[in-house]
Amino acid sequence: MPKRILNSTPKQDGFRMPGEFEPQEKIYMLWPERPDNWRDGAKPAQKAFAEVARAIRWFEPVTVLASPEQFQNCRNILPPEITVIEMTSNDAWVRDCGPSFLVNDNGMLRACDWKFNAWGGLTNGLYFPWDQDDLVARKICELENADSYRTEDFVLEGGSIHVDGEGTVMTTEMCLLNAGRNPSMSKEQIEEKLKSYLNCSKALWIPNGIDQGETNGHVDDIACFIRPGEAACIYTEDKQHPFYTVSQEVYHTLSGMTDARGRTLKVHKICCTKYPVTIPEHFCIDQVEGSKPRNTGDLCIASYLNFLIVNGGVIVPQYDDENDRMALEQIQELFPERSVTGVQTKEIVYGGGNIHCITQQVPKAITTANDEIPETYSCGSSDAFSPDSIWWIWRGLFALASQMDVLDNLLDYCRTWEQYFIKSHETMNEILEQYSSVDISNAQWMAKAYSKSNLSLMADLTVKKYQSLMAELTAAQKDK
Repeated sequence: MPKRILNSTPKQDGFRMPGEFEPQEKIYMLWPERPDNWRDGAKPAQKAFAEVARAIRWFEPVTVLASPEQFQNCRNILPPEITVIEMTSNDAWVRDCGPSFLVNDNGMLRACDWKFNAWGGLTNGLYFPWDQDDLVARKICELENADSYRTEDFVLEGGSIHVDGEGTVMTTEMCLLNAGRNPSMSKEQIEEKLKSYLNCSKALWIPNGIDQGETNGHVDDIACFIRPGEAACIYTEDKQHPFYTVSQEVYHTLSGMTDARGRTLKVHKICCTKYPVTIPEHFCIDQVEGSKPRNTGDLCIASYLNFLIVNGGVIVPQYDDENDRMALEQIQELFPERSVTGVQTKEIVYGGGNIHCITQQVPKAITTANDEIPETYSCGSSDAFSPDSIWWIWRGLFALASQMDVLDNLLDYCRTWEQYFIKSHETMNEILEQYSSVDISNAQWMAKAYSKSNLSLMADLTVKKYQSLMAELTAAQKDK
């Protein structure tokens, strides 16, 4: 049974919060149902949540937590490869009420269980009560068998911080210094708390966020680390855009900062929507005292920066906006080693958040003392057509085709499937049939290329297992 760790901190115990771009084990989500936040009984939002979960599942496992009342509905909507577990909560923002996971160099997993008060408590919180949300982190730690550090004296949400995994944390003054969080603490005391519980040595303070009335300016709407030494932020030169002032501020603020290792940050610009997203007409939610009203014309926090980095991919919000494609292209340029997938998320942003807000990653706890490859991340031939192994083969074909100067042909074929990669056994058979003559002896070259990149789980793919799997699948195709 996992335990609470008392009289110590993650920093003292040698645990750190890894960057989101580091290898992950799985993603957690909470299922939406609250009728005073999600319109039309949350049915449109549930559809959007399901699309996000499906997109993530092509890269790594997903577990969705649903209330007893919604368990059967959630289970029936989601495909069987997505795990659904019954769990109570007050709403669906697992980034903020869930645990912030930690790892150490010995392959151990722990977590921070921050005190949660619905983004401001009785001062300026969004709903009451929030008691079930405040239990979510501990329940997830139970599922993961992870010991946790509970901060009863400190309120924090996961969306208010980003880390680079190398000693730097990024946040906003608007949020962490808000009177609804920790009014008795100074900025210096709050910073020291972050450093102790995230195992960081430097905090980067951005003055403002773009959602003063929702989360009081969470950083995950405006900026994030994409790898050590590099950050991305929202940016627009349209002075009429509601995010113009903050976007200019965050870009110039970060551009003048250095991280914990003394590197001047390289800051990349990500566009804003062409047109602001607002609450549409005939928006029907229950009117409940103590909950935030949502009225026609209210500005929504529609940011492309609220994406989720997963193993081998990035899941990006889309809004039916002219700049949707531009945002995907810009983010793909930042992550050439990952595949960028867009998901329509207007219904989520109507409820006050987006993809990053509704997800929480469990990092892969890797032992750095040796080079042993975890069995759970290998591609054994016994599971040849699972989504994970199909993904490996997909990336392997890209690498081999590139080596043999036939990448253009493969890209032309595969662009049709860029959203969800390979969706069926038949598609895999078609690709194997087209490229059954590829010389798989290049696996040694491919494995070296993977090991030098940041393709997360790709580095776990051994030459022997890759050759075995490819030989088996190619032989099966030739026998047909």
